[in-house]
Amino acid sequence: MIRNKLLFWLGILLLSGTIGAAQTPKNVELAAEITRLFEIDQRVQNSLVAAFQNGANKEKMDGLFKLQTETFKAHIPILKQIIRKHGFPAFELVGEEAARNFFTMVQHSDSDLEFQKSYLKKAKKFVRKKQFDARNFAFLTDRVNLNSGKPQIYGTQVTYDQAGKAIPKNLKDAENVNKNRAAVGLEPIEEYLNKMTELHKLQNKKN
Repeated sequence: MIRNKLLFWLGILLLSGTIGAAQTPKNVELAAEITRLFEIDQRVQNSLVAAFQNGANKEKMDGLFKLQTETFKAHIPILKQIIRKHGFPAFELVGEEAARNFFTMVQHSDSDLEFQKSYLKKAKKFVRKKQFDARNFAFLTDRVNLNSGKPQIYGTQVTYDQAGKAIPKNLKDAENVNKNRAAVGLEPIEEYLNKMTELHKLQNKKN
């Protein structure tokens, strides 16, 4: 369980990249605030992954998991306040990098499903305006669906079988998943699962 969770987070860390050309944000100060929060988010997560790679004992891992959970929860009211005060953090408002960082922290807000749902609903409008990445919208859609006990649409959320092969969790429509993925700019699921499987193998070698 711990291994699969950490392997998935490591995969997301390594697969994530820049979204496109830089866009000067309207609110530079807000973008900087989001960046500071994101750096804390990543610091605790990277510490957890590094400890796992270095073979940390259960006590150490439990402590780091607790710190990660507490950090993610502590950020939720701050993220909500940002939206209430400034509006949805789309590209135009905070720039693409800060918008992506904000999205990542919402992904980590699993303890507040209603917040994730609210953010996802707002994001849909900005996807149509090309002010929010459709790929991130797909990732959060799958996340919210699974957290709600529903099947995912895009196959972005994975687990691993005993052989170490990445498989999508509770996929709704396997026959049309690549059509759904293509519509939001994601690669075919076969390529995605192969990447995640290779990252799994890499992680096992490091551990």
